[in-house]
Amino acid sequence: MSSIGVGVDAFWDALANGVSGASVLELEGEPPTPVCRVKDFDGEALFGRRDSRRMDRCAQLATAAAQLALADAGELGLPHERIGASIGSAHGGMSTLDEAYRTYFERGSDRVSPFMIPLALTNTACAAVTALSLSGRTVRIRRGRSVSDPAWIVVSPDSACTTGSYTRRSANGPRSPNPLIDR
Repeated sequence: MSSIGVGVDAFWDALANGVSGASVLELEGEPPTPVCRVKDFDGEALFGRRDSRRMDRCAQLATAAAQLALADAGELGLPHERIGASIGSAHGGMSTLDEAYRTYFERGSDRVSPFMIPLALTNTACAAVTALSLSGRTVRIRRGRSVSDPAWIVVSPDSACTTGSYTRRSANGPRSPNPLIDR
């Protein structure tokens, strides 16, 4: 998932051709801001209207990225209980928070969605990717291939800048809390 392409082929083609994913966002009363949005992504087309409305955009992007990663990985040749997910996040659903604040100030507190809290939590991306199935410990990635626990989110205790490092360490590090590594 990238501002220059969704999927490996689109990403590499754009990268090889020097395509920039940056654009300028202009908001009233604010200076122009460079942004790199993932364009050509329609969560509703991928997840359906009902499910996409129950996911913040960051969760939709994370889940789509997980689907693409599993498809690119092919057959892993591992039992499902040996596969987990580690997702780093510095913040949850900002678009949900933005919408809730606007609704609160324009229409009142009774019009704010009760789904605002779960959609805006830091672990919203991880929760969407690893939605538990009815079988208990098996985790399904949007009705596709499955992975088993542990599936967790890593939130950096220091800053957003180090979340990626903490995520990698938790998944691969020698002192990892991941019980799959010590088997």
